[in-house]
Amino acid sequence: MKLSAIRNITRLLHIVDGAFIIAYFYSPLGNIAGLKQIITWFILPSIILSGIWLWKGHLLYKNLTRKK
Repeated sequence: MKLSAIRNITRLLHIVDGAFIIAYFYSPLGNIAGLKQIITWFILPSIILSGIWLWKGHLLYKNLTRKK
């Protein structure tokens, strides 16, 4: 898989998760009981990891694929 395809998928994941957080705060979805745990344990870590990958992923990829 090309690095550009991975970046596009990661960007889409980051945008969808961000939209989910916005919908949670600005709609009646905040009243659903188990949604807070889903956001805490899955959505927020996903946003953080995808943000780091979009920010510094090229360096990590370069270091992982470097031949020794």
